[in-house]
Amino acid sequence: MENNLQWSQQFINGQWREGSGKNVYVDKNPYNDESVAEIKLANIDDINEAYESARAAQAEWEKINPYKRSAIVEKAAELLEERREELVELLVAESGSTRIKANVEISKTDPQQH
Repeated sequence: MENNLQWSQQFINGQWREGSGKNVYVDKNPYNDESVAEIKLANIDDINEAYESARAAQAEWEKINPYKRSAIVEKAAELLEERREELVELLVAESGSTRIKANVEISKTDPQQH
C-alpha cells in the first residue's frame, strides 16, 4: 500500500500536519509486518492545540440547526461510501483485517444503520 501523506500526518486545528514531537510511530500491518505509515508524534503543545480547537469547534457545532447537522453527517457518510475501497485497503493493511470485516466496520459508520 502506498504511504499516503494524509495518513502520515495529524489533523490539528483544521490542518493536516506533522506532529512536533521528537518520536516517530511506525504503523505496521500485523499480518506481514509491512509499514503502513510513519507518523511523527505530537508533543504536548500539539495535543493542547488539538484539544482547544476541538472544544471551540464543538461550541460552534452546537449552534448549528439540527437539520443542517444531520445533512453534514449524511454527506460525511456519502464520502465514506465513495472512498469505501480505499478505506477497506487501509483497514486491511493497518490491522491485518479481512476485507469482509473491514467492509462491515465501514458499514457500521453509516448513520442510517443506527
